[in-house]
Amino acid sequence: MKKAIISILCAVMVLAGSVGFSLQYPSQAKAALNNSLVILDSIYTDSGSMSAADINNFLYSKGSRYANYTIPEYVDVPYPTSGGLQTVSARQYQDSTGTAFYGKTVAQLIYDESREHGVNPRVILTTLQKESSAVSGDVFRSSTVAAWPMFYYYTEGMANCFYSGTNCDDATYRQRAIDYGGVGQQIAYATWFFGYYYSYYGSSYSNQITIDGQSISCQSRGTRVLYRYTPHVQTSFYNIFSEWWGAPDGGQVYASPTPSTPTIALHRFWSSRFGKHFYTANNGEKDTLVTSDSNWNYEGSIGNAYDCATGVGAQVYRFWSPRFSNAHFYTTSVAEKDRLITSDANWQYEGVAFCAAGSQPVYRFWSSRFNSHFFTANAGEKDGLIANDRNWSYEGEAFNIN
Repeated sequence: MKKAIISILCAVMVLAGSVGFSLQYPSQAKAALNNSLVILDSIYTDSGSMSAADINNFLYSKGSRYANYTIPEYVDVPYPTSGGLQTVSARQYQDSTGTAFYGKTVAQLIYDESREHGVNPRVILTTLQKESSAVSGDVFRSSTVAAWPMFYYYTEGMANCFYSGTNCDDATYRQRAIDYGGVGQQIAYATWFFGYYYSYYGSSYSNQITIDGQSISCQSRGTRVLYRYTPHVQTSFYNIFSEWWGAPDGGQVYASPTPSTPTIALHRFWSSRFGKHFYTANNGEKDTLVTSDSNWNYEGSIGNAYDCATGVGAQVYRFWSPRFSNAHFYTTSVAEKDRLITSDANWQYEGVAFCAAGSQPVYRFWSSRFNSHFFTANAGEKDGLIANDRNWSYEGEAFNIN
């Protein structure tokens, strides 16, 4: 069947920040992000910034499973239905042009598509990381993330169907999986998107748009395209790009918080009754649990966070679910927070728990068996779960602490 990619022009909504998927939310802005200028056009269009070998070496340096990975001709693509998750085979091929995406390494495909569409391959790598942690994480732990690593054309409706059984359209989602699923199609069509819309906006890129309640007049076409792809403030994109290659807006990257900035301990508890962990940076809350609640066993501090009053770090939002056995969930993603508040009655918003910044990653896992997330700053604990416990799917780095 011909894959008519032009049909998405007025319909695409790219999912960013879905509970249960393998997404990364960097915790600390690397400069004073100007929401109107996330990336310079000269950087956005620098399609020759990396060779195929450079891209593959970069993937290898980050421990990505996509380093040296050759794309197969057919990929089993999961998609949500009213009866649960189903799978369909999707050929990694563009029928209308006869272009094969299979048989190439991921690095070679990123290079080829970036050159063809005039997009910096670093934009594609950054988006891969922002959407699925595919550069630094093990996407193969989740079949959905492995098949939708750019979350290109994976809509909020599909996410709602996946999580709650609402907004399901089985036939549409099946065809979408055939047309856009699999790492080859995801990279090729997303890169096409970035190139197409860069030309599409022309001089109209500065027209005022509303993003997360803010009125923004974009100062570059590349910035406007990023908002088209993910209609939320581009802090995550900016943070990742800045950390890897320097600020994409040409700004000056600033240092991490100085040692003089006061920190607060991040405490961890375990409940055998609920089968859950709990984290708090509130010493009063910690002391109350230690002295007055036998359901929770104190496991000590896992590191240091920041009081948000210091202005350091990103806000970490906290949710609680009575349905999921008193589970708590933490995210720095405004998009993820807003989606839970507006669309998922299973979670009750409890406000900002603390602010996160530093050099120590906190790793995030999801268990569909236990309907729970797990967070750890212990790399050994992380590696042990990945290697030995199939109940937990690794989702990448949630935020950083000291």
